[in-house]
Order: sequence, then structure tokens, then C-alpha cells
Amino acid sequence: PKLTAPSEARSTRSTKRNGSPSKRETTTNGNKIHDSNGTHPNGTNNRLQASNDSKLGILLLFLFRTLVLDMPLVLLLSVYISVLLLHHVYDEYLVPQAELMSWTENRKTNEMTYYDRSCTVKDMSTNSTDDLLISSHTTPTQCMHHMAKHGVSLYPNILQEETADELREWIVQQNKMEEGFYVISGKHRFTFGIGVNQAPIVTQALKEIAEHPVFRPAIEEICGDNPAVIEFTAITSEFGAEDQFWHQDTLPQGSSFKHARTFVPSYSLFVPLQDTTPEIGATEICPGSHVCNQRERFCVDHGFPASGKDGVWPKSTGALVNQHLYHRGMAHTDPNGLDRVLFILTFSPRPRMNSGEVETRLISMGGSYSLNWRQWGHTLNDFGNAATAMKEPWKTLKSLGMYKSKDSDWGWDMPAVASMRIINDDNGYHVGDLEDWLETKGGFSFLPAELQAEFDEETGWPGFLETTLKNCERAAERIYFFASGIYLILFMTLALYRKLCGTKTSGAPFVRAVIRIVVSHAAVIALACYAAHSMGKTPWAQNIRHGRAHTLPMAETFPVDMLPGTLPNKRDVLAETKYESKYLAGTNYIIENAQPGNVNFNEIVAANSVGYEGLSSALKLQLTLDIIDWVGQDMGRFLTQNEEGNWAKMSTQNAQKFVHKSIVRTTNIVVANVLTELAYLISETKFGVLRDRAMHRLHIPEMLNNLQDLILNPPTFALKNNTDVTTASSSSISSLLIVPHSFLPEIPTLADNVAPVVRLPSLPPIYEISEPFPGAWLEEGDIVEAKYNGIYNEWYRATIVDLNVDASTYDVEYDDGEADDDLCRICVRPYESLQLGEEVEVREEENETFYKGVVVAVNEDDTVDIDTGEDGLFENVHPGYVRRSEPEPEVKVGSRVEALYQRGTVWYDAVVTKLRSDGTFDVLYDDGDTELRVKRKNIRVLP
Repeated sequence: PKLTAPSEARSTRSTKRNGSPSKRETTTNGNKIHDSNGTHPNGTNNRLQASNDSKLGILLLFLFRTLVLDMPLVLLLSVYISVLLLHHVYDEYLVPQAELMSWTENRKTNEMTYYDRSCTVKDMSTNSTDDLLISSHTTPTQCMHHMAKHGVSLYPNILQEETADELREWIVQQNKMEEGFYVISGKHRFTFGIGVNQAPIVTQALKEIAEHPVFRPAIEEICGDNPAVIEFTAITSEFGAEDQFWHQDTLPQGSSFKHARTFVPSYSLFVPLQDTTPEIGATEICPGSHVCNQRERFCVDHGFPASGKDGVWPKSTGALVNQHLYHRGMAHTDPNGLDRVLFILTFSPRPRMNSGEVETRLISMGGSYSLNWRQWGHTLNDFGNAATAMKEPWKTLKSLGMYKSKDSDWGWDMPAVASMRIINDDNGYHVGDLEDWLETKGGFSFLPAELQAEFDEETGWPGFLETTLKNCERAAERIYFFASGIYLILFMTLALYRKLCGTKTSGAPFVRAVIRIVVSHAAVIALACYAAHSMGKTPWAQNIRHGRAHTLPMAETFPVDMLPGTLPNKRDVLAETKYESKYLAGTNYIIENAQPGNVNFNEIVAANSVGYEGLSSALKLQLTLDIIDWVGQDMGRFLTQNEEGNWAKMSTQNAQKFVHKSIVRTTNIVVANVLTELAYLISETKFGVLRDRAMHRLHIPEMLNNLQDLILNPPTFALKNNTDVTTASSSSISSLLIVPHSFLPEIPTLADNVAPVVRLPSLPPIYEISEPFPGAWLEEGDIVEAKYNGIYNEWYRATIVDLNVDASTYDVEYDDGEADDDLCRICVRPYESLQLGEEVEVREEENETFYKGVVVAVNEDDTVDIDTGEDGLFENVHPGYVRRSEPEPEVKVGSRVEALYQRGTVWYDAVVTKLRSDGTFDVLYDDGDTELRVKRKNIRVLP
């Protein structure tokens, strides 16, 4: 046998594989290298090349399998899971949220914070634009009070002149290129939703507004920090545009004044981009009308242009207008004038969405809210930094309420706004709007028509959305499971083929495919579960689940009995109990600045509070009584709200407490600030996120009210433990405090030992107190006369059983057992006893026929005897079977009336334009609509 050296043997062993010799011995011959058997090394290179080709093939196969098979299947699963997750969010959160947002008749009364106030020309706060100008020296607080009083403020130089000129040119070019929003009297008017990054000049203009040194602090004082933007558009009027009718941009029944904790206020900034005269359509305004109801006829005759009647509304002088203020766009009558272009932004307080907060409010109803849908959910900070803060896709995600950066705030996102508007049948979301949208736009542009529900008038938007979601869910489910089946069949076929070919690992591809499906699907499902879990832990979701969001419990600051409700008047002093929260910002001061009775009361307090701290308890007591009498002499009452949300007359004791507190806040700024902070804390226990907890319902309010009483040191009231307040010390409540008294700062109190100060000027003498007009002070339980059905001029004795402050109406029960609901204020009057010789109509208890007669006797038991002549003498008749009749007032052309539009149930203000021969009337409603041939029974003449 041939001998082999040990080193060669090792080489041989190390290079053998599968029993085949692979020893490689090489020699060098010049530049050529040969195997020992003479084989050329290209054979090895071929094998290496084959190996590389095999790896490349495996890589390509992997990429093909991943891109063509695995990823599409994972993508289909993700779509399916996303639809399921969206349906879960819709069912678990959006539907309950919409139900919480539903604005019902009960809520209109229970959540009332003001009242349905009728105004006259005397309620206009000014008739000059000079009083509306805000100077560069006006403080934010002064701007806020100015807005609360007038409802409109003028801010000069909102934009730089060059910016205004360039922006105007861009808007004029875009007007006929963009799809517009609805605008009143739209012929020759153009409007469209502007994109924040649509042009550099738009971004620049927004930045200037957001950084304006006067306007920015003012709007934050009015709305709160970093307000939300809920409208962004431009309106252009060209020659031929007609006068708009006087209108509010939000509905009275959705007013933030009547329901301060239910609806957020909204303020539109109108910026003219050219000097604007009345001839080219300066906006007309009616200052002071923002607190009034929908019957403000005086604005038609006394409103005036923002330019002044003969002046110019300067370019870039922004008019900040409360959306509840009456205003209108004037006609463009100058054929040589420029097109009038207004740049418009609307602001509102942003929603309270942080941990430990709950948002009880909605955006006001009735607004057009002309805003590109991708720009909902954003704030003034976002708009002011649009180039960086509002890039896609983050802008759209924030609009949908899905994502925001940590350093930004939530605005009003589109799902929340749409939910509110759908459930309340609001502008743009009526059932008819759905039908138009499906017919003209084809519904959702990103969904095939086959997946979208058909229009159903009965189910409306909720039914359409629910059915569309189910259609998408079924389609995604079918496509996914079909694709999964194809995927598995493919790999099963491959495994069977390999087995038939004799491959030992024939089942490996199928096993690996199953493993890949399980792992990838588990990752997608885990991510979806995490998303659902994370969403469920957000304050928004928790507040919806617990029924706290967008709904309001109404507790009272004063522990009052169930006092009879009454309809407030302008002369009444309203002791509000539902404001005083820091986040309400300028809304806290509405009643103080806009309710005439409160304005008058505050003037009396300011004039007669000098030296109050130095008065003895007896003199303090006398002063509070004098002020109460003085308000009464001015035909006003002190009202608070009872448990049902109706206004009710305060007891003398509670009225004294209110007067004392008002004087203290006027004379001692330190105590006033402490009382304000206490009021914020008390409001949080009533309306905050923990309002249902026992500590917040019982113990904390008791402690805070006791602390408030101790600080106020009222002269005639004692603490709950009957300790005399005039001698109580801070230690009397130390047991209610969580920390020891020694660690607390000394509580400021009003002491009696201050040197007396003469109070000047003295109050005027008290004269006889009377109501401003008959029936102004009617209350629940009062005996009255009511006009039957509010239509017929027949008056029956009745009792007020309920009232509606939201609409200033009464519910009555007649003495004969019948009832009437929602009678207007002029349809109810105080009952006056029947008098001898009075002509009336009478009927028997079992008979519905009335007979004319004369009262011939008034008996001691309040019954009467009535002689009807031929029909005989009716004796001992109860007044419930007697009625007074009056001739119907004449209706003529020009008469101011209320009419039932299309024979409905709601009365609308109108003017009669034509009397027809058949006894019907043509009327022009105040909102611009007309109706022909209205029957007399559907019209009632206004006084």
C-alpha cells in the first residue's frame, strides 16, 4: 500500500465529505495552478458560482413569497382588523357619545344658565363704531369685558398691509376655482374652505394673527388658552350681491349664553382685505344683541355698518363678532367698487380632554362651520405654525381624533363634531343633506358604491353609517378568508408536489407557511388589542363609558328648597350658580356685563360700599336690606335657580347673603381673589370628573362653603354648627381640613373692629315696589287667566303648573280640567276676580256651549251668578266655567305677527305682506322665507 505522510492524511480527512475523495494537492507552474490529477480550478469556480446562484434564487424566492403572498395576506388582515376596530369604536364610543350629546327638551330647562331674553332698541350697547375700537393699550381683561358687553370688538392692524394685499389677490384668483360652502344670499357671493398650507401667503397671514400682540392675549382671555379653530374661510361679495337678512350664526336654542355649561361660545374674526364702505358691502352689526332671543326686530332699524354709516371699515381692522350677535352682509351696490373680501377665522374654547378633566360642552348648534374636514381638531397654535404643525398625515390623523403630538392640544375633532350635528339634526347633517350628498358626491369618495348603504329616510345618518360599516366588515372578512384559503391551498399543493417528487422534507414549506401566518397574524392582532386597550384608558373613552361627557348634572350653590319657578325679566338680579369655572374664561362675566338688572345692582353696590368693612353688624344688615329694597324699587327681584333649573325668587336671607358677598368682593381685592378660587373649587365638585363621588357631592362642598362663610364673616349668618360667625375663628373649621391648621396661611376675614367710616353717598329713599308690567312676576302655582291654545281670544281661569325658561312659556291647567302647554308670555296674565256688571260667557259643567251674560252677583265663596237673558240665570257658577272674550286684533299689511310655518308647531316672527280675499294672509318671515295663504288661526298679532 501507498504510504501517506501524516500531514497529507489530515488533509485528506479534512477534505472528504460523504465518502468522496476531495483531497486537493496543488503545484505551481509559472502562473498556472493545477490539481494533482491535472484538473483545472474552473471546476471549483463553477461549483461556487452554482452555490451563489442558489443563494440568489433563495433570496428572490423569499422576496417573491413575502411581497406577493405573505405581505398581502397580512395587509388584508390589517384592513379586516381595522374595520372591526372601527366598528368597535363606533358601537362602544361614538354611538354612546352621540346619545350623550342629544339635546332634549328636558336638558333645555335643566341646563339653563340664563333665560330667553327679549330685547328692544334700549338694549343696544352702543350706536357708534368708536365705542367698539380696541386700542393697543387695552388690557386682555378689558377686551374680555368689552366683548361680554357689546358682542363685537374692532382690532386694528390684524394683518400687515402687504400681507392683506397679497392675500386678497390670492383669494380673488381662487374664488371660482374652489368648491364653495353655503352662504346666505349666495348670488354674487363666493366662499370656500381655505387650506392652511394652500399658499405661503395664507400661512403668513395665520402666523400674523396668532402672534398679534393685542388680539392673541385678548382671544385667550375670552376663550381660554390656545383656543380651538372651528372655521376657516373667506367670503367675497361682488357687485350685485344683495342684502342678507339679519341673522345669528348660531341658533338661540344652542346658545352658550342660555346654556353656558352645555355649549361653548364661538367668535368669528372678520378681517376685511380692503378699505370697505357701506356701498361695497360692509358688515352690519347690532351691538348688545348677542344675549337676545330670535325676535330682535330693532336691529333692522337701528343696526349699523362696521364702517360707520358714512365711513370706512379700514383694511385689516378685524371685527371679532360673537356668533350669537345679530349681523348681516350688506349689498354690494357700487359698480366701480372693489370686490369685498373678508378673511374669516372662528374660535371657540378647546375641549377639556386631559387626564382629570371632563368636557360637558358641545359646539353651538346652527353654525355653518366652513372648515376643510382635515383641519378639524386643531388650535390657534397649530394654525399659527401651520408649516410645521399641520403637515400630512398628522393633520388628518388629528382631525380624526386619532393622534396628536405631545406638545400640542386637542381641538374639536371631526368625529365629535359630526356626532353632535347628526344626533341633533343640525345644519349640514339633516336627513335631506344625506340624500343630496349621496346623489351629488356619491358618498365617501374612498369607498366603492357597493359598500355604501342606500339612503333611508327613517334611519338617516346613523342607519347609513351602521350599515356601511357592516358592509365593509363583511367585504373585508370575505376577501381576507378567501385570500387565506388560497394561501394555504398553494402551500399544501407545493408540499404534495414535493412529496410526489420524493423530497424528504416535502412538508417543510407548509409548516413554515403556517408558522409565518400565526406569527404575523398574532402581531397584527396584538397591535389591534393594544390600540383598543390604550383607547379605552384615555380620559375621552372613560368619560363616555361612565356617562360624564357632554352631559351635565345641575347642583345648587345655595341649599334652597323647591322654590316656585318664575320667568326672569331684564330688571332682575340673577345670582348665578352655574358659572365660576376657570375654563369658562370670559363666559363667567356674561351676566355681570350683559344682564341689565345685574349691571344696575353692581353700580348700586359700587356707589354704596365705601367703608363697609368698618360698619357694625347692624349697619351691614341694614345696608343689605336697603340695597334689596332699592333693586325692588327699580322693579327687580333677586333670583337664583331651583333644583329643576328654573329661576326662582330668593329668600330675603339668601338675598342678603348675596348682597354681602358682592359688597365684599367690591371692597377687598384679596378676599375677592380668594373667593374666586373657592368658587372654582366648588364648581369642580359639581361639574368635574369626580362629581359623582361622595367626597365631591357632600364633604368637600361643605368644607368649602364653611370656609367661604368664615372668610365672608356675614353679619346675620352662622356656620352649620351654629357658631356665631362674628366670633368664629379659623380653628372652627380646622377639623374639616386635611392638613393641620398650623400649616395653613392665615385666612383673611372681615372684622367688626375696624374704625367706622361714613358711607357716602346714601341710598335714595324707598318707594312703592311694583312689577314692570302685569304678570312679569308670575310664579308656578299662581292663579292666572290663559288664552286658550294661545290662538283663540278666549281667556279661562287656570293655574301655572310649570314653565320653560328656554322659550319663556308657561304650562297651565285650567279649572275645568283641561291643560295647555308652552303658552307664550303674552298668552298668560294675572287673574282678576269677576266684577258686578261685567260681560262674560258661561257654560254648564256638563255642557260645552257658552252663553253670553252679565255678572249679577259675586258670592263669598268666589262663585258668581250670571244672567244670560233668554237662557236664564246661572247661579253659584265656579269661575272655571266662565270665560272672558275679547275681539280679535285686526291683521293688516305691515302687522308684526307670529305664524305657524307650514301649519307646524313652532311660532316664527313675521310681517304680513298681503291680505287675500279668501281671508288668508301672505307673510314674510324674519329669516327671509315667505309663505302664502296662511290661515287666520295660524297667525297671532304681536303687541
